[in-house]
Amino acid sequence: PISSWSSSTQENANFVQGALNALHETEGVADVGVYSSAGVWNSIVGDFTPSIPFWMADWISPSGGPSSCADYYNWVAKGNQYPGYPEIVQYWSGQFDQDYACP
Repeated sequence: PISSWSSSTQENANFVQGALNALHETEGVADVGVYSSAGVWNSIVGDFTPSIPFWMADWISPSGGPSSCADYYNWVAKGNQYPGYPEIVQYWSGQFDQDYACP
């Protein structure tokens, strides 16, 4: 198991790219994406933005799928960079996590 991320965002980005390469070369793997909280992605991998599907964890109030999809633009306005607009967001419903496909 991986104990923690490196303090180097470049090393972390290289690690993620290596994992993506390995998964893309694995027989039977149809597609690869990334799941991350919008608030930590850049602190881990810097400005690394692979061209893959993005599944974004978001905890805004009030919570909801459409509002979490829209919250992506608030993070981008703060200067954050991501693989792209999220295809799916995960948000807290008050009882458990919900997934919502962004339009």
